[in-house]
Amino acid sequence: MSEIQLPADRRKLVEALSSLISYAESIGIAREELLSSGKKYAVPASAFRHLPGLEAVVKYLRENCALENIEIAELLSRSIKTVWASYERAKKVMPGRIPDSSEFLIPADEFANRRLSILENVVYFLKREGLNTKKIAEILGKDYKTIWTIARRAEIKNAQQI
Repeated sequence: MSEIQLPADRRKLVEALSSLISYAESIGIAREELLSSGKKYAVPASAFRHLPGLEAVVKYLRENCALENIEIAELLSRSIKTVWASYERAKKVMPGRIPDSSEFLIPADEFANRRLSILENVVYFLKREGLNTKKIAEILGKDYKTIWTIARRAEIKNAQQI
């Protein structure tokens, strides 16, 4: 059986990928896990300084990550109509793009948890990352007491779920 001849640059790429897959398998990462791990999106925590929760997430994913409404809807477990309406409101409130810079990034799949509001998901995630309430309030540009209340509400909702 003859081997398929690839151009030199493609052959190098295939060899590199093959060695990466071999290495990943040697440290216990399955080939399926490598191939199924799709692109991950994250929203900067500072985005919530500019807009309300869902509007900030949708606007950032739409403009900064170039996702379509249907992709955002699937990612956030929301309807396309909800995503569209949130984006339209966000454009009116903030015509420019949301800045990319932030010390903390919240994975977009965190927002798919419908038991919690968007802001509850943000605060709950940042708490799990080890941030205190004061620091979270500074990052989000919200009052300390507001963040404390949101964190408490998220804890109660998650405790009830168990």
